[in-house]
Amino acid sequence: MIKNLKSELMMFFVAFAWGTGFIATQIALDNGMQTHNTNFFRFLFATICLYIFMKIKKIRLDKKYIIPGLVLGALLTSGYIFQTIGLKYTTPAKNALFTGMNVIFVPYIVHIFFKRKIDKYIIIASMLAFLGTVVISGDITSLSMNTINYGDVLTIISAVFFAFQVVFIGHFVKNLDPIKLSFAQLLSTTIFSLFLTLGYKQFNNITVGGIGTTLYLGIVCTFICFSLQMMAQKDISASKAAVILSLEVVFGTFLSIAMGYDPFKLTTALGTIIILTGIVIAETKLSFIKGDKNE
Repeated sequence: MIKNLKSELMMFFVAFAWGTGFIATQIALDNGMQTHNTNFFRFLFATICLYIFMKIKKIRLDKKYIIPGLVLGALLTSGYIFQTIGLKYTTPAKNALFTGMNVIFVPYIVHIFFKRKIDKYIIIASMLAFLGTVVISGDITSLSMNTINYGDVLTIISAVFFAFQVVFIGHFVKNLDPIKLSFAQLLSTTIFSLFLTLGYKQFNNITVGGIGTTLYLGIVCTFICFSLQMMAQKDISASKAAVILSLEVVFGTFLSIAMGYDPFKLTTALGTIIILTGIVIAETKLSFIKGDKNE
């Protein structure tokens, strides 16, 4: 119980830090950085920090971490590409909210790859998540995709990749060391981002302000957060991890409003409540209403 509580508290910190990451990424883009160079420097700083930590602790990486690291790195790179490009066409609040939809996708991915049953509560949660996205779009009278802009669609795609990443972390970390796995993931993501930065010639678009922001993204939102995520998912399920991490939606949205990137609107608040309601249902299965004391 104490171990699970400690892991859950780790995930709450990660959710808050990632909520600030939406604002930090927006600041980096505002300072002239671009998608791939932002991700490259973010993961480069994180990889260097974790490498130093491993050298101090005399932790060595084994060959068996190569494949899991490449899989997680590919998923993470894809997620951040779609999320960062999406941020160019939507607001930080909507970027945070749609990213948070990954919690709905996780159970379906677990079902497809690990044959776990999806119950009626997950179906209800999914419907609420979809309704929430329509409300956030600002037009609850229409279910047309025209009410969701290009940046929102890219962000939703990123949420799918992040959902896969959470699921496969839960799968790999059961039999692997979380610190070594985290390093393999960060290193492969850095390499993928380097190739993309070179391919799109984005080393010509680097600014001092942007580098400063990516330093924060790298150390706090990546090195610390992904290391904590790996350790926490040793003790809690992928679904529960996704639920707690979805709180980044709340932190990201209201930080965006507080810093003036988004105006406060009733539709934003209502959409947030609807999505979070779906998240609560997906996790608790309404046990607090039925009086079920079991998890």
